[in-house]
Amino acid sequence: MRSLAIITALVAVSLACPAMAQDRKFYVGGEFGLAPSNDMEFTVTPGPAAGVTGHFEAESELGYQVSGLVGYDFGPIRVELEGSQTAADFDGLKSDFANGNGLVDGSQSVSGDFTARAVMANVLVDFGNVQDFSFFVGAGAGLVHLEVSNLKLSSTKAVLLDGEDEDGDWRSAWQVMAGVRKPLTDSIDAHVRYRYLEVENRGFVGFTGRILDGGLSSHSVNAGVTFRF
Repeated sequence: MRSLAIITALVAVSLACPAMAQDRKFYVGGEFGLAPSNDMEFTVTPGPAAGVTGHFEAESELGYQVSGLVGYDFGPIRVELEGSQTAADFDGLKSDFANGNGLVDGSQSVSGDFTARAVMANVLVDFGNVQDFSFFVGAGAGLVHLEVSNLKLSSTKAVLLDGEDEDGDWRSAWQVMAGVRKPLTDSIDAHVRYRYLEVENRGFVGFTGRILDGGLSSHSVNAGVTFRF
């Protein structure tokens, strides 16, 4: 519902502030960039004690994101279907409780990694002269396949998530974005895009059999090229 409200607001803004239109054309493109901030927040049941929930957050090192997209340019509004992959290694963990497996109340080091493969439908609104240099904002909704591997406490090697390779499942997700683009030729555009991606919580089996309910939030900045035809 949140993503639907954002998309509705973008359409309303575009009708009030239209940009100079490109010809109505399909386009395809690709992007590559960095994901400097990726966090997975977990709710643990039971947490510090029976009947009480706890929380911890796994933080990543600098990761990467790669994506491909196909879209249609209506003028001030563009629609896109996007596929992407985001991946990074974990390097830190913050917890609000301790347990006998080595988890402490506070910060500590961890190892492990995650991969998030997304399929998203986006709506974007262009501002300015798209024949020269323009800005855009957008939002999208879709599904993300989230895998977490080998998330362990570095001090004791206690396993936080069962198994060496957790098979993820598809979860609903939403994202917001903003960027700039500039035509390079009559049919090629270059752009830079910032994304914030939020993935719905999903269930994991954790240390000592605890149930972990975890979701992902990710920030990324990508450079890309699109080809109109």
